[in-house]
Amino acid sequence: MKEIRKAIELVKGFDSALLIHHDDADGITSAAIMVRTLEELGLSVKPICLEKLFEETLSLISSQPYDLFIYVDIGSPHSPLIADKLAGRYALILDHHNPKEIKCANLINLNPELFGFSGERDASGATMAFLFSKEALGSAYGELAALAVIGSAEIPGKLGGLNAIALKEGIKAGKVKAVEGRRGIEYLVNLEGAWKSYKTISRDLTALASVGYYRGGPLKALKALTEGGYHTLSREISYLEELRRKKLREVIKLISKGGLRELKFVQWFHVGDLLKGLGSKTIGTIASYLSYRPSLIKSNKYLLAAMNYERIIPGLGEIKGKYSKFSARAPLTLRERIGSGDAPPIASLLEPIARAFNGFFDGHDFAASGLIPRGSEGNFVEAVDLELSRSL
Repeated sequence: MKEIRKAIELVKGFDSALLIHHDDADGITSAAIMVRTLEELGLSVKPICLEKLFEETLSLISSQPYDLFIYVDIGSPHSPLIADKLAGRYALILDHHNPKEIKCANLINLNPELFGFSGERDASGATMAFLFSKEALGSAYGELAALAVIGSAEIPGKLGGLNAIALKEGIKAGKVKAVEGRRGIEYLVNLEGAWKSYKTISRDLTALASVGYYRGGPLKALKALTEGGYHTLSREISYLEELRRKKLREVIKLISKGGLRELKFVQWFHVGDLLKGLGSKTIGTIASYLSYRPSLIKSNKYLLAAMNYERIIPGLGEIKGKYSKFSARAPLTLRERIGSGDAPPIASLLEPIARAFNGFFDGHDFAASGLIPRGSEGNFVEAVDLELSRSL
């Protein structure tokens, strides 16, 4: 791909980079692929894990003493903001979330959506990182292909599109197996000599990095993939998984006792500080779980789940604003309507409404997340319901 070669030439012009990545398994594997690749190319790399990218975090990032900023599994929806903060410096984005197109000589945005592929089906963030790595280093790095397969575990079903390139390379290197399971094709990855389901590894990395976001989890997960030691983290991962399950039970108790508020097209709840100390992706994981539970929520209504967002960004500093983190999901019946074009996709629905409240939203058609200023949550949800009443 011409744009990938252009990105490689850009990167080769620097001796260091700030690497900004997302806090789930896709973000961790994307970052691991890029750390290995950039170091092979002779760059020193400082990784920063972000839950959400927005204007305040971008201001903190732009204050860092780097001339090259690389965003993996994060950034495409905010490319205009990233460009505005560059001040003559350079940025590379390797992402699969719904992008904003922008023409900026100092910014390269490698996103499958910009090349005719689907970011929800055809490519994970880790796959985009792997395609960069494969072009830069050649196909001898099969273990990096295996990491891309792990990053793609968030995409349902058989791996196709651009993800199939990483899958093929991983199988060729003896690091990945495709086997028939009870529910169809299953992918096994050889990590530190042990074969495990790519979904199991993905779940582990997400628990460590997102639930453990304020406990140094992202760096532990990243080092486990770049330096080894994944097997030594099993006890901590088990603890975090149990903590997440405990919090899920508490949230279910909350909404079953009247915490779930319903409007005509939207259902929503806010857990306040119930998840304090855990990464904010936890509310998204809970929302995803609930979206498949018609006994707990309405399957035909948009689901919005919120928690208080912490102001400390590990490794960067403190933001000034006070926000609620919202995660939006399409339950099963609504997902079918969105897929057939009978209901608006989540990200495109919520992005303009969030902006009107001095917040933001980004993501995909069936799942998205964002930040809304504290105190305006109820009005925001009502505005969403009003907009849906006009379009449905």
